[in-house]
Amino acid sequence: MAVGDDSEDLQVLARHKIVRARVAAAAHTDTPAELLAAMAADTSPKVRRIVAGRARTPPDSLRLLVADPDAATRKALAANVSTPTEVLSKLGGDDNFAVRYAALTNPVAVADLCVLKALCASPHRDVRLILAQQPRLPTEAVTLLVQDPVGQVREYLAERTDDPAALEILVNDPKPRVRAGSGTST
Repeated sequence: MAVGDDSEDLQVLARHKIVRARVAAAAHTDTPAELLAAMAADTSPKVRRIVAGRARTPPDSLRLLVADPDAATRKALAANVSTPTEVLSKLGGDDNFAVRYAALTNPVAVADLCVLKALCASPHRDVRLILAQQPRLPTEAVTLLVQDPVGQVREYLAERTDDPAALEILVNDPKPRVRAGSGTST
């Protein structure tokens, strides 16, 4: 659907009864932030999904979308580099794996210590397994993962960390595979 650059055209499309028209308005590069904010409450998950992935969507609207019932919308939100860090922390604990994975791979998440700490404490084992496989984790994240109750998380961490304090703990781990991953097997 062709969309002009006129702001009034975008507003008309954003309120159109046909979903494709609203999708076009949400995806248009010139759609103003205030219109994207209004579209965050659209009845169509297709529209909300696009709004969730837009860098221009206001942070308050992105915060509302964390509770969206559509997993694909939450996934788009988790992948958006403009998503507030507290929202990324919540999405790292989402019930849907694709949403959790998108939050984990968002460059903002791995660069923010608060988000990393929340992800290290995730009730979902897969989140902690993926984190433990990341090279050059900050010391604070390594400190949390070295105490993880899942041996495989500690094993992956032992294979990748060069943190001396963590390696000292991991070399004495009760699990042989963790000890082997830390460079010594006994």
